[in-house]
Amino acid sequence: MYNLLLSSRLKVITVALVLFLVASSAYPQQRSSRVPPYVYSTWTIYRFVEVSGHAGQTKERAEAQIDKTLKIGVRLFDHDKNLLWLENVACKNVNYRMESPVDSGQGTLTFYGIKTASIDIDDLVTVICNKHEVFTFELAENQELAAYYDGWFFFFRKS
Repeated sequence: MYNLLLSSRLKVITVALVLFLVASSAYPQQRSSRVPPYVYSTWTIYRFVEVSGHAGQTKERAEAQIDKTLKIGVRLFDHDKNLLWLENVACKNVNYRMESPVDSGQGTLTFYGIKTASIDIDDLVTVICNKHEVFTFELAENQELAAYYDGWFFFFRKS
């Protein structure tokens, strides 16, 4: 009787372990790096830097971004109307993913010789709203954020 009970428990444990392994392999593994806590705040665009040509943005349109705000929260991502390319809708189902710039390509601070937060870390934060990537910003020096848009880098500081 004891052997039968022990055998049944082993089967249950084995089945549970197999189900766990199958379920965990079905989903991509998340990166271990986490969004730095200082990112969760309200941010204001306070300056911009022209780094390349423009498809449709003029300096006047870039200047119009000054003082626009962005709210980054654990459960909410919201922003002022007409902030860069973002839709005018708050995201209440938000996730964030840390990434490293691939080969420091165009659109990154390093590519244009602008200092980043540090070296050898994931510097890009991708905002995922309702399972769609909607915004990517970079950790800049002095605990600032930067976003590239049509030949300009816009810099955010805490409000």
